[in-house]
Amino acid sequence: LVDLPNEVRKVVGAEEKRRIGAAAVDMLSGDEVVFLDAGTSGQSVAANAHKKKSCSYVTTSLGIANQLQSQGIKNFYVIGGSYQKINDSFAGTLAISAMRSLSFDIAFLCCSAIDVPKRSISIASEIYSQVQKEAIANSRKIFVLADHTKFKGTAFVKTASFNEIFGIITNQELDKDTAAQVRNAGMELVLV
Repeated sequence: LVDLPNEVRKVVGAEEKRRIGAAAVDMLSGDEVVFLDAGTSGQSVAANAHKKKSCSYVTTSLGIANQLQSQGIKNFYVIGGSYQKINDSFAGTLAISAMRSLSFDIAFLCCSAIDVPKRSISIASEIYSQVQKEAIANSRKIFVLADHTKFKGTAFVKTASFNEIFGIITNQELDKDTAAQVRNAGMELVLV
């Protein structure tokens, strides 16, 4: 599974991602430190950040940082490193070093695929997978943001098992059998 560039992925499932992003922001009480993962679902969360302006947002995504800035969010941080054009973000040793010095109340992660039978999430980029793994290691609560089309097999790099994730926010078009399997795995499943 190979990821398409963000500009192409933005238009795929745009309405579903809009609902997912709004639901993620609605979960926040308003004073958390929030990691927003690079990806179009992360951008959907950022588009709603104005609803919770007192949160502190952290991202490796240039596009998300621009969205936060344009909404007048005062408390946001951009982690730099080696620029990854495919998802408009930063990765590499500089990004990893910065991630290791931070802690997050909640992380909203994007993914390329969710493998329900193997109870894992994966992404297509090996270099960016390390950023996700650091976000997971340094977050108190982790939610994966994924539209229903992501529940199909795996991508190149497994970044987390279900036991490392608190829940998944997805759209209501997810089939009932898959939803039941996710819940049976002990995950919170938010359908929007």
